[in-house]
Amino acid sequence: MIKLKREVESLKTQHNDSIEWEQAQGFSKYLISTDGQVYSLKSDRLLPQGITNRGYKQVDVCNDEGIKKHMRVHRLVYMAHIGAIPEGMQINHKDENKVNNCIDNLELMTNRENCSYGTRNARISKSMKIYREKQRAMATC
Repeated sequence: MIKLKREVESLKTQHNDSIEWEQAQGFSKYLISTDGQVYSLKSDRLLPQGITNRGYKQVDVCNDEGIKKHMRVHRLVYMAHIGAIPEGMQINHKDENKVNNCIDNLELMTNRENCSYGTRNARISKSMKIYREKQRAMATC
């Protein structure tokens, strides 16, 4: 535990003091930051992240049972700083930017909520455009 505290203090000094580092349940060999970085305690380095074909950041990690997993970073961030993700729930990016994995940008929701969230901004934008066009039409009469 003392070694882990030293590792975290070292990371805070090297990076930004306001960034918090925690372990995600089931992935105790890693520290996950509140801004979406993944640090390996075993190799003593930040892990490289790739992008999935759906646009999410992903990292290769081994769980506590030694099984290699391709994990989406936003899920690790949520699990480390908020807690377990209940069955059937998803993590939504509030700003709809799939690579912004800051903890403040993540929220838990159902699949249905998550699917409709992505079109919310488009629907609002379309409604505002129609409203403005009607206002302009009335102003020219």
